[in-house]
Amino acid sequence: MFQNYKWGEISQIKYSKRAGSEKRNNNRPYKNKHGLALGNSPVDCFPPYRINLLNAHYGKNDMRIIFSTNNNGKLKEVREIFRDKRIANDNEVLSLGDIGIDLSPEETGKTYEENALIKAMACKEAMIKKNLYRKDDMIIADDSGLSVDYLDGAPGIYSARFGEIKAGSQGFAPTNTGSQGFAPTDKCHYLLDLMKNADKENRKAKFICVLCVIIEEDIKFFTGEMQGDIAFDINGTSGFGYDPIFIPKGYNKTVAELTEDEKNKISHRAKALINFVDCVFKKC
Repeated sequence: MFQNYKWGEISQIKYSKRAGSEKRNNNRPYKNKHGLALGNSPVDCFPPYRINLLNAHYGKNDMRIIFSTNNNGKLKEVREIFRDKRIANDNEVLSLGDIGIDLSPEETGKTYEENALIKAMACKEAMIKKNLYRKDDMIIADDSGLSVDYLDGAPGIYSARFGEIKAGSQGFAPTNTGSQGFAPTDKCHYLLDLMKNADKENRKAKFICVLCVIIEEDIKFFTGEMQGDIAFDINGTSGFGYDPIFIPKGYNKTVAELTEDEKNKISHRAKALINFVDCVFKKC
């Protein structure tokens, strides 16, 4: 079993190489930085839980997948991917609201891993406090963001709150009447304004997603990225966040203009989830 990582170790986690990337004795188990055996696969996984996950995959037990989010867009995307991969039906992937938990932990981490862990652990602790936690529950949380080369990697881990204070001074006041007074399109306008002098060759960017998966005391992280460019204008009405201004590599339209099927094949969150699926059902 994996041990709980200490806070100072989270950003130091070294991910194992993919299968076939190194020569090795197949009879020797891979180990992580703590010397813990990971089995004969170069991909970290949860060996004690493979049977439980396979049972859940074929509907033979009542394992619940708890996705620690209040973001309906994220929840919808995760449900679609899990359904497409035949891991779980929509009603088997539960949000915080589905289990009656009102939770919005402060994201004080300095990395995607730290913030994802904060959300996952906050969910688990809240479930335990309300006597909702089951031993076989799988808790998943993610932290994601947009990294723009022209902005030296910004907004990064601050993507969700990017520009909320400064936008009003840029000539496009917040348009939302919600609690934060900031609409998703305001963030897009703000970012485009910062890049108004960037030509076509200097608009490279990528979406990053890190999943934190907890089963009992075991913690693992899975990463996915989507490369692309920042558009010059806002286009598309589907998706959420920065989707209307991000053009994925190989496409001539924004993520907000893609169909759900198209997005679920290439998105950063889809890739992180697929890495998790590959670990459990293919490589472990």
